[in-house]
Amino acid sequence: MKEQPEGHNPSTHWLLRRARLADNQPLQDVLIRKGRIARIAAELPTYTDDARQWDLAGRVLLPGLVDLHTHLDKTYSTLENQSGTLLEAIAVWGRFKQQRTQPELATVVRRALCTAMANGVTGLRSHIDISDASDLATVETLLTLRREFSDRIDLQFVALGQPGQSAARDAAMLDALQMGIDFVGGAPALMPDPAATVEAAFALAQRTGRPLDLHIDETEDPQMLTLEQVAELTVAHAMQGQVTVGHCCSLAFAAQSVADRVMNKVAPAQLNVVTLPSCNPVLMGPNMQPTPRGVTRLK
Repeated sequence: MKEQPEGHNPSTHWLLRRARLADNQPLQDVLIRKGRIARIAAELPTYTDDARQWDLAGRVLLPGLVDLHTHLDKTYSTLENQSGTLLEAIAVWGRFKQQRTQPELATVVRRALCTAMANGVTGLRSHIDISDASDLATVETLLTLRREFSDRIDLQFVALGQPGQSAARDAAMLDALQMGIDFVGGAPALMPDPAATVEAAFALAQRTGRPLDLHIDETEDPQMLTLEQVAELTVAHAMQGQVTVGHCCSLAFAAQSVADRVMNKVAPAQLNVVTLPSCNPVLMGPNMQPTPRGVTRLK
């Protein structure tokens, strides 16, 4: 694409000429004012205000893509995972993050964000590991980058901590949230007491007024169904629509009757379910026969 607009500014008005919309109708002109579509017509007049014009010449115009589950703090990590399992990935990551400097992290995150934007992503949510206070430097780096990229991509951050495991770890999560992290996170299935971890995550969300985004049941164990507890607590705390659950893999390994029971609770809780087809088919059940699909139940 030879002709490109200058850097995006949300206060700038754009007149996009000859855009091809998803309905495959004749080419349309699209007027955008302050980041919102103001008019669509086959041929709009030339405006005398500061609207910049960009001739799309028949290129397809689509809404921006949103990636709701990333790990920018892990991006472009140089790790060796011999087993290919989630647990080894977590272990080697714990060693790697002790070696990478914040300037190195900033460099690779900038690269990741530019790659995302080049592929049409305009909104991105990233989990950030919060094991203890040493991870707050990473939080500050990513918050700085959010400000740097604020006119180009919408970024949200999740404190991926270990709620309820220790006072020090809870304090680190609280500090991260007070610094500007948007969501309370965690991975209950990886903790010694998953149910207690879910309870602690909801307690922290209630205390801080933050929504939740949890890694849920990323395991092949059909008995691990904290998703059901999350749905129940969401309703109990009147947090419908404020809770996101990622992975939910064990639901695919559960008996149909059990899965139906859980899903019948998920719907009224209005949980936002994020499937991970880019990673879970690889991580889940690599040594099982027949090889499972890995992702949660989808229709």
